[in-house]
Amino acid sequence: MIWPPFCPPIVGATAQGPRLLCRPDYRSAPVLSELAAAHLLWLWRPAPLAPLAPSSPWLPLVLGFADDAPGGCLLTQLSSADGRQRWPVRSIRAPRCVQQNVGTSMGSARNATCNGLPGTAAAILRGRRDASRLFVLSAAHVFAGSPDASVDDQIEIDGHVVARLRDWQPVLGAWRPQTPIDAAIAEISAPQADVLIARHPGMAQTHAGNLSFLDQPLSILCQQGPLGARFRGWWSGWVDAPEVPGMRDYWLENGLAYLVDEPGTGPGDSGSALVDARGQLLGLHCAGAPRSEVDWNALGCPIGPVLERLGCRLGDGSRHGLAPADNPVRVRAASPAVTPRVADAPSKSSEDTLARTIWGEARDQRNGAVAMAAVAHVVLNRCRKKSWWGRTITEVCRKAWQFSCWNVGDPNLKKLLAVNEADSQFVLALAIAGAAVARLDGRQHAASDRLGDDPTRGATHYYSEILSVPPKWARGKQPCAQIGRHRFFNDIA
Repeated sequence: MIWPPFCPPIVGATAQGPRLLCRPDYRSAPVLSELAAAHLLWLWRPAPLAPLAPSSPWLPLVLGFADDAPGGCLLTQLSSADGRQRWPVRSIRAPRCVQQNVGTSMGSARNATCNGLPGTAAAILRGRRDASRLFVLSAAHVFAGSPDASVDDQIEIDGHVVARLRDWQPVLGAWRPQTPIDAAIAEISAPQADVLIARHPGMAQTHAGNLSFLDQPLSILCQQGPLGARFRGWWSGWVDAPEVPGMRDYWLENGLAYLVDEPGTGPGDSGSALVDARGQLLGLHCAGAPRSEVDWNALGCPIGPVLERLGCRLGDGSRHGLAPADNPVRVRAASPAVTPRVADAPSKSSEDTLARTIWGEARDQRNGAVAMAAVAHVVLNRCRKKSWWGRTITEVCRKAWQFSCWNVGDPNLKKLLAVNEADSQFVLALAIAGAAVARLDGRQHAASDRLGDDPTRGATHYYSEILSVPPKWARGKQPCAQIGRHRFFNDIA
């Protein structure tokens, strides 16, 4: 009987990868017979209609078996090892998934040492431990698509050798690994990074986005221009690398499945960046598949595991998309020497003001709903103090030097003022804000479930961990909670 890696209980996804509600022990986990496992090509869990709550049930699971799989493999349900639990599934005979850097079209990136096939470069990254090192990101089967690939191979981008291969996963041709990524990095100089970003501004990625519900729009930044797609769910399965003989080269675990608009992806698109509606990086495009009974035709891997496995992080928006090696940008906490001018809000309602505040402060964090709810609780905690911060939600949110997203000159402000209900994260922020306003007014409201208990433990202050110099009020203090990138404090006088 077989369980991993076939049936993890995936119920949500972010740019950092699928979110697991729980990982059951072996006895209560779904299992496959050895016969079924031998013929299984992939499994797919569709995305929900909206972000799932922790108590949500499993979504249907679709199993794709090889064309020659015997009828006994086409299961209608999975059972736990102890036989106490059962899960309905749909089994189909399905096409295999093939990496898409084959063909004769010229790509913007390839391994020149091994005479590799073309693909696309996605982004410029910086080293996590050594901020002076810059890297170009693409798919592993673009930069290292041959069993002969090795460290220091020359990587050609836009027809010129500009980088040296440094790290990649999986290693093709050696064995059949289970991997959450198909990605590689090649080291590049700062001047070359400048040139690339000038030619391809989309490579200067600074923020990671989120995927969480059915048909959420995304774009693939292909060489011929952006190509629209819709998120369909999470996929695990065997991927075939055409450069290596055989049809099962590696098992991609918890990848992203999406339906690409016509004419679809094609040769040379492997390694392209996947971005959300705000242009934030979601992951890399890895492979395509013929349409069958399932409603997706392309696969990618989320950016979170890529950055973690390869020891990199996104840029910060400064020169060459990153901090210059000889003059690193230091982000400092604001000094209240001069009171800033606070922008006018599109609406005077407390619900709209709070929604824009929590969206501006916390939308781009790993778990946006929890992070935004935490900021909303800080606003409520300040309102209850009835101090110089203000007595109403609007007063507290708009107090100078408190929530910097409202300060004139803040790079977040333009987005904050323009966002509307076409943005799924703002819709969520409105629901959380409505719950917070109802709670402060002492009204019971169905939306109050969106707010939940205070995870900040009564905090009235927080700051982002990206600040290289913490604010003065936080010195010598221990945070009472850390939620996403924010450190919260409840003992500030």
